[in-house]
Amino acid sequence: MPLQYIPCAHNDNKGEQITRNFLMSSLAQTDGILLGNYHLPVNNGTRECDLVLFNQRGVWIIEVKNWRGYIHVDQVNWQRDDGLIQHSPLISVETKAKILATVLE
Repeated sequence: MPLQYIPCAHNDNKGEQITRNFLMSSLAQTDGILLGNYHLPVNNGTRECDLVLFNQRGVWIIEVKNWRGYIHVDQVNWQRDDGLIQHSPLISVETKAKILATVLE
């Protein structure tokens, strides 16, 4: 069965649409499921995962940033060319991955 896309919420942004289309095209002939904007249950709330890919090679949480230009990266912060500094998404993705692993057990 080819890769199947399941939207879990309909608020994907342009970067997420581009990434989703790329994955659907690149992985069209592989078995798997791609969830869009999946809300991972956590305590009394949720954490949003831009894309979650389940296939024969594993489970992948994909955080999409639709940024352009040079990005200075360290373990705590990412800084864009325009000076905007944001916390590294790697920490958030690692947390989501650990939560998802417990949900799937």
